[in-house]
Amino acid sequence: MHGFNIINLDKCSSTNTLLKEKKDSYPSYTVLRCKKQIKGKGRWGREWFSLTEKGLYFSILIHDIEHEEIRLFPLIITLALLRFFEELKLLPQYQWPNDIYIKGKKISGILSEGINKGEKTSLIIGVGININHNRDDFPEELRDKATSLKILKKRIFQTTAILKRILKLIEINMDGKETVSKLVLETEKFSRFKKGEKIIIKTRREKFNAVFIGYNNDGSIIIRREDKEENIYEGEVIKIEL
Repeated sequence: MHGFNIINLDKCSSTNTLLKEKKDSYPSYTVLRCKKQIKGKGRWGREWFSLTEKGLYFSILIHDIEHEEIRLFPLIITLALLRFFEELKLLPQYQWPNDIYIKGKKISGILSEGINKGEKTSLIIGVGININHNRDDFPEELRDKATSLKILKKRIFQTTAILKRILKLIEINMDGKETVSKLVLETEKFSRFKKGEKIIIKTRREKFNAVFIGYNNDGSIIIRREDKEENIYEGEVIKIEL
């Protein structure tokens, strides 16, 4: 794939962890893919369930990112994933800050980790996608919360072909010189939450009800709590099912 240096491994702790350890050995746009992750990483130290040959697990390393670009690349990759699912005639929904849902169940997660080095930052963006999982492949506690392409489309998918297509969509977004504001607007079209909808915000410190207002270019979301608008930079949103 032009522009990307793809490294394939059978097994690793997690693609994000390994790239972080080896970041000085690899150039920008290195893509590390593992068939199985022993300790796949999610947000807040949670584990991403990884099953050999069933899912697609990869991370992209980008060096020397300017401060204003830190928000750009995760959006580029998120939008590429949303458009990939759309190409399959599915209706993906983006759940802030880093998940993609289809038919109310999680199918993909994105984890971005920045490593500061002086004025520049290296960024590692990890992606996990449930591809060929059957319902019973998921742990019991996830069976009603997660889905896969096989469950949705009733067929087997080639994970390597999916990786190449997603990387192509990422390249298209990069070549288009998209701005953060434009990408935010595009991503907002896929939002699982609509303006005025009641949601629950969970942070490391608290959990509270709010009303969703919209997204900011800096990666935060705008909510209304007790008749006052505020920006939330850290946490996650839980959708209230009506």
